[in-house]
Parts: sequence; C-alpha cells; structure tokens
Amino acid sequence: MLRSLRLCLALPLSLLGPLACADDGGGDGALDDAGETGDGDGDGDGDPTGDGDGDPTGDGDGDPTGDGDGDPTGDGDGDPTGDGDGDPGVGMRVDLLLNSNVIREANNDGELTAACMLFENGLPAAVQPAFEYTVSPVDGVVDSGNSWAFESFGTWTIECSTQVDSQELSSEHELAVLNDAIDSRLADVGAALGTSGSSLAAVLAADGGDDQLLIDAITTLATAGAALADPNLDLAGLDDVLVPLPGGYPSDAALDDAGILANADDAALTGALAQVNAALDELTMTYAGFDPQVEPSEADLAALEAAGVTLDAALTAAMALEPTTHGLLANRQTLAASIRDHMSPALLAINEYVIARAQAEADGLFGIAPPDPFITSRFGLIGLTLGMFNQSYIRVRLINDWYGDAIKQLDKSINNLILSDLIDYLLPPNPNGPVIELFSASASVGFAVPGYDTWAYGSNFNSDPAFNLFIILGDQWQGVVDQILGACGVSEDNSIPENIDALNGCVDQIEMAVDSAINYSIEVVEPGLLGDQDVHIGPFPAVCEGFLPVATLVIPINLAVGRGETWQTNCLP
Repeated sequence: MLRSLRLCLALPLSLLGPLACADDGGGDGALDDAGETGDGDGDGDGDPTGDGDGDPTGDGDGDPTGDGDGDPTGDGDGDPTGDGDGDPGVGMRVDLLLNSNVIREANNDGELTAACMLFENGLPAAVQPAFEYTVSPVDGVVDSGNSWAFESFGTWTIECSTQVDSQELSSEHELAVLNDAIDSRLADVGAALGTSGSSLAAVLAADGGDDQLLIDAITTLATAGAALADPNLDLAGLDDVLVPLPGGYPSDAALDDAGILANADDAALTGALAQVNAALDELTMTYAGFDPQVEPSEADLAALEAAGVTLDAALTAAMALEPTTHGLLANRQTLAASIRDHMSPALLAINEYVIARAQAEADGLFGIAPPDPFITSRFGLIGLTLGMFNQSYIRVRLINDWYGDAIKQLDKSINNLILSDLIDYLLPPNPNGPVIELFSASASVGFAVPGYDTWAYGSNFNSDPAFNLFIILGDQWQGVVDQILGACGVSEDNSIPENIDALNGCVDQIEMAVDSAINYSIEVVEPGLLGDQDVHIGPFPAVCEGFLPVATLVIPINLAVGRGETWQTNCLP
C-alpha cells in the first residue's frame, strides 16, 4: 500500500502571511463639513463618517451592518447582492493555492509549492490556522520540506487539512506533472494562473491590514501579466499543446487497433471549448467596460456576477466531459487557441482591473498621490471594490481548475500512449543510427564546396526531414564528437523532445567553438535512387576558408534513434 508524505506548514507562501483581519477598520477617515443638512451627518447620505459610502460604521467597506464582510444585506453570507445564494460563500472553507496546477518534471526544474487559506463567510479569516500537507503517492516524489519535485511524469494528489473549533476542514487537488511530449509552455501558463490566484487571495486578506500587505499582493499580481508577455515564453506562438514527434501521433484507426475507442464526449469537446471561449471573451469584455479610476457601482458588480455565472456554466460543462485520446488529439490546436486567445486575455483583464482599481483607491500607498494624514496605516477597501475583487478571485480560481483539469486529461492520455509504445518518445537502448553511403556536395566525389546543393545517400534516416540533423565540422574535432553531444546534453537517458531541445539550444555554442554548422534535412526520398534513402540537405555550409582543402566531418543524427557513423569529406574553399 502506498503511504503519503505528510508535513505541517503554516502558509509557506510568504505572500499570504501574515494575514489581515477581514474587518478593514479604517475607512478613509475624512471629515465632511460641507454644511448639508437633513440626515444628521452633514452630507445627506445617512453616513455620519463622511466617507460617502453609506456605511455608518466608518470601516470603509460599504457595509452598514459593521460585520466587515462587505455585505450590505446583513445576512452574513458575504454576498453583496442579497440574492441569498451564499456567493461567494457561507461558513468556513479551505482553499488550496498551488504555484501551478501543471508542473514540469524535476529534471526540467519543476517544483510544486502550496499554501492553504481559511475563508469565513466568503473572505479570508482574520486568524489563519496551521495546515498539514499530504502528497500522494510518495513514489517518485522529492520532498524538500516546503516544496515537492517529481522525478517522472504522471499525476499526483496534494491535500491540506486543519481543524478549527473542532471542525475538520480540508481541500485537495490532483495535478499533472508533464511528460515531454506536451509543450512545456503550459507549465508557465499554469504558473501565471497560480500567481494570479494566490495574489488575489492575498489582496482580499490584506484588507484592513498593514499597508505593506496590499502593496506586496498587488506587486506580485503584476508579475503574472509580465510572465505571459515575456518574449521568451512566446505565448503567441503556442499553436499546439503537443510538440512534434517522429512518426507523429497515432491516427483514429491506430487508436482503435490499440483498444482506445472514441466516445460521445470526444464529439462534444469541440463545442464545449467554443462555449468556454465565448464565456471567457464575455468576461474580458465585461472588465473592459469598467473604469478602474471610478468607484464601482452595484450595476458593475451585478454585471460581473452575470458574466461569472455564464463562465461557471461553460467551465462546469467542459470539466464534466471525459474525452478519450481521440477527442484530445483532434482538439489539440483548438485547446492551444483557447489558452492563447481567450483564457490568457481574460486573466490579464482580471488582473489589470484589480491592480488599477487598488492603485486608484489606495493611491497614497502606491506613490500616486501624497499620503493623507487622515488615512491610517491599515488601509480598508470600500465594500463594492472588495466585492469586485472577491468575484475576480472566484473566477480565476475556477479558470485555474478548468485549465488544470484540461491539461491533466491531456497528460494522462499521452502518458498512456508512451506506456503503450504508441508514440516514439524514448531513444531505443541500442540505437541504430543513420548510415551515409555516398555524400554529394560537389561535382567530384570526396569534395564538398560551400553553397553546392548537397545530398546524402544511405539508410536509417528518419522519414520526416525535421528529425534528420547533420553536424558538419573540421577534422580536428574527430574523436571528441561524443564530448560535443554530451556537452549539449544529448543522452540516451533523455526523451526525444529533450534531446531535440538540447541540440537546438546548443547550436550557437558549437558554431562559435569551431568552423561548423548544423543543417536539418529538407527532403527524404524513399526509396532513393542511389541509396535506400536519398536525403536532401541543401547548400553545403561555409565551414572552410583559405586556399587548401580542409578535412571535414559530417555527423548524421536521426533524432528519433541516435547518432550514426561519421562521414569524412574535404571542404574546398
């Protein structure tokens, strides 16, 4: 029986602690001496504090009941709409906040961190208990005390639990550790979602607390948008959730032959993603209609809740589906487009509104306006702003759940293909590399001329030109080819996608170290005229100079198999 890892942590994410009370206790503290009469408060709004929010308690949350939940109805559910649905929550609950629902393997620098937060009546509790964290199964998990790494791809479950007033509370989540066939950028997108969720929770928790808590939460929230816009991420180039593999991915017929049969949810997945896209776009447009420089109205909050209801329904319907590999492979580009063109803009719209609204309302804290001597060092958000922020947190949490679920389904399906040998994922233990039997790079056999249209004739090349690689370099490097490849990180212990990334990332280093070049094949003719395969390389690179022929090595590599024997020619400048 598998045992679980257990440890006790008290909010390991520094962003989330120490937490403030849900009661902001401050308001704006401004006095109104305008001389208006009629309600006894001087300004005609029935609020003797003079802050204009209609809240006679002076705590700045817009809630005349004084209970600090931002709910003017006084029913204690933390729901400013008064519709009795308990949104965003009644009683106590625990939210599990992960740095990402999608994690890379340990050898790709993947790491999981987690923090739990106790909510009371829809808002972070004033006093946070200690939580116990459990990760299962334990096999393949590297426990560092306050973080976890995973030695191989698969799915794991993390749970946190606590006891409050003799009541057991817990929350758990199943997360995906990506295999290398899935585009690793999905882990970065997951990290942006995780940062957004944790930061929005911290914004709620900071209400009424030390000013620095709100400043830190907003500063961290801004990093999520910066991460998505990072040119190195190239989110705009995410057109597939899977990376290319030799031989591609199995057809429907191949899946059927392997016993993987399509179901009704496969056909429904495309429509469900379209509904999710439309709901995400509606949420984005709703935020675009708000002016963060202006205090939100009841109508703004109602509009946000309405867009949230539509989104919740679409996400719930999508997560209810259980498509097979048929549906997931058929929708791999569609899912990438959903993430790139719909989910990410919605996340940015949410974050940008919260950042701008917080800075506008607490302009003295963010250096936008001079500090007000009447404002305490424990800033409190007004009730409608708090309601808008709470709705924002709820939507990000649900989007994050859907995203994690979608990638987890994809990861499990590809894992099954790997384990069933239905895709080329790992290098064979005894690679049979490509063999060059004849090399034509000039009008004369035995010589290569830069710029000459080049062909290699032989066998064991990949039928897909994108997986045939030729390293061309001087003979002084003969005998150290293995060192070159080893320095690039190419190894039989790696998956094929890892070796491809290693070689591509090492091209510049090799070319700077020696007169060398790396060429991919352009075309593979099967059967060939002069060999089992005729491989078109294109113009021979300029790897020699001077007046004398230079002995030159050509190293053929089939990225799905391994390196073949070196071919020697003479480069004629």
